Amino acid sequence: MKKFSIAMIALAVAVAFTPAAFADGYSFTFADSGANNPSSILPGVSGSGWFDVTGGVITAFGGNFFLTPTSTAQAMTIDAPGTGFDNDNTFNASGSPSYFDLGGFVFTAGGVEYNFFSWGTGDNITTNTSGGTYTPITLDITETPEPGTLLLLGTGILGMALLVFRNAKPASRLIQQA
Repeated sequence: MKKFSIAMIALAVAVAFTPAAFADGYSFTFADSGANNPSSILPGVSGSGWFDVTGGVITAFGGNFFLTPTSTAQAMTIDAPGTGFDNDNTFNASGSPSYFDLGGFVFTAGGVEYNFFSWGTGDNITTNTSGGTYTPITLDITETPEPGTLLLLGTGILGMALLVFRNAKPASRLIQQA
């Protein structure tokens, strides 16, 4: 039992101090910022969701998409790189602010492909049927605190290991008390 407790403590310490070497998580919201702009092809578009980035490429994605303020929410699903818009699904988290590159990030909602991309002075969204026009959007991206989650998991495992270690009684004590 003692070896098990020591192993649990070692695992807890390793997990608690592991750097964020895995996927970085982000949550986002977006809304049409160009409703009065003649280049806006999606007036009133908005949505929110989350995505994970590994090595600068978006690997997982989900959320809700609204084509107009009164439309029904459509689930957003990630498209593979190189589809629709010659996208690369990259995300630059080191920029200030963070941004999608010109190749953009492509997702499908309601059977239509959409592309987030950064160009010129801000973020934009376009569809595969828009013929090169786009809608400027206000995109707010917030990093999910993954290292905090790992620290919480590590301290939980450490607590369990200490509880097991404390409650473990040597067999010789049990025989003497009987």
